[in-house]
Amino acid sequence: FTIERQLDCIAAPMICDALRSAAAREESHLLIDLEAVDAADALGIAAFIGAVRSARADHPGVRIALLAHRLLADTMERDLPPGTADVYRERMTAYAAIATQAAA
Repeated sequence: FTIERQLDCIAAPMICDALRSAAAREESHLLIDLEAVDAADALGIAAFIGAVRSARADHPGVRIALLAHRLLADTMERDLPPGTADVYRERMTAYAAIATQAAA
């Protein structure tokens, strides 16, 4: 699941709906790629975090991983409750972690 360009108050409703839909279809792992986000605002980030929390609560068997550039990754780590999603800054690290978890 990839989010590109904007994570703001205008794009947030569509992104959140897509996230909830993706989580409902997954059975184990959901990797959300935020590396291509080049603009974000507080409302968009808050809505996204709310959607991640909701997806995790509605689908507890789905592990959620976020791949993001440093600033957005720092924000996600700070604002997401512990255990909601794993946050990664490097693609290969995220893929390796997901593969390891899938094998377990």
